[in-house]
Amino acid sequence: MTKKGFFAVVIAAATLLLLLLPVNAVLAAPAKAQTAVTVTVQLVDSKGEGIKGGVIRYYQYPYSWTNFGTTGDNGTVSLDLLPGKYDFQMVFHNGSLTKPGETIDATSNTVRFETINTIVQLGTAGLPGGV
Repeated sequence: MTKKGFFAVVIAAATLLLLLLPVNAVLAAPAKAQTAVTVTVQLVDSKGEGIKGGVIRYYQYPYSWTNFGTTGDNGTVSLDLLPGKYDFQMVFHNGSLTKPGETIDATSNTVRFETINTIVQLGTAGLPGGV
């Protein structure tokens, strides 16, 4: 094969390769680096007042649970995270609640956990003599 023939084959192969690639793969702009967002997690009572001492963890697939922090006097704690979907878990007084699939971005960056007001009533439960 001559030099001219060799270069013709190389050019034909390169042209074929470009034709086989999707258009967006050839023309796509370089990926932009993501900027971290300050995420605030709140633990509040049924009146909206902050509760101190809630322990928060977060999870983003395919990673594992990671400590986020503990709520302070005002019931909040903040941490910088990259935008994306996260699961958040709050642990408080031996109870826990998980909020799966929370979307975090520049406009949605607060996760709120709220207790509910409950009334406990003791009674006999219909038993003779009561308990």
